[in-house]
Amino acid sequence: ARSLGLTEIRGGGSTTLFTEAAAPAADLVQTARENLQVILSDRQLSKAARAAGEADGLFRLADRAHQFRQLADVLLVDCPPQLETLSLAALVLGADLVGSGAQGGLLVPVLMEPLAVHGLADLVGTVERLRKRSLSPPVAAIVPTRYDGRTVIAREVLGLLESRFPGRVTRPVRNAVRIAEAPDAGQTVLEYDPSGNGAADYRAATDDILSIVKHSIT
Repeated sequence: ARSLGLTEIRGGGSTTLFTEAAAPAADLVQTARENLQVILSDRQLSKAARAAGEADGLFRLADRAHQFRQLADVLLVDCPPQLETLSLAALVLGADLVGSGAQGGLLVPVLMEPLAVHGLADLVGTVERLRKRSLSPPVAAIVPTRYDGRTVIAREVLGLLESRFPGRVTRPVRNAVRIAEAPDAGQTVLEYDPSGNGAADYRAATDDILSIVKHSIT
C-alpha cells in the first residue's frame, strides 16, 4: 500500500470479506493507478483470521470468486509467508478460479538464502497435498529476490531453484537500494527509479511470469 501511496482503509478493508457476507467486494475497492485497483488489508486482520478459522471460513473468499471475476481481468492476492488460515483461504480461492478455467497459480518470491529454499520446500509439500483435494492452485512461478551474482551462495541457490523447478524460475531480481527506498516515496520502483536495475529486473520477471502462466501451467 505504501508503494502505491494508499494509507486509508475504506469500508473495513479485507476483514469485511471474511466477516460480512452481504458486503460486495466492489465496495472495498480503491483505485491506485490507471487499470490498477486494490482492496487493502486492515488492522483487524486478527478478526479476519478468527473468521477464516470457523467451519466455513476457508471458503469465504472462494464464495466471492464471481465477484472477483467481475472486478478485474487479473487478480493478485498478496499473502504472508506463513501458511495460516488467511493464506489457506487465498489458496482455496485460487483453486476455485483455476478450476473454473482461469490461468494462474502461486507466485512465490524466494530470497537467495538456503533457509528460504528450505521454507519453499515445505510450502510446496503442503501445496501438493492440498492440490490432491482441489484446495490449492499449482505453483506457477518462483521469483528469486535480493540476488547478488557476485556471491557464491546466491549463484548456488539460484541454480538449485532452476534444477528443482525447471521452466518456472524467473530471471532474478537483484538487490537494489532503490527498491527499498521506493515505498517511503509512495511509489513503486518502476516509478521511483524507472531506469534502474530494480525496475528492469521486475519488468523482466513480470515478462517471465506471463510467459510461464501462458505456456507452462498444467
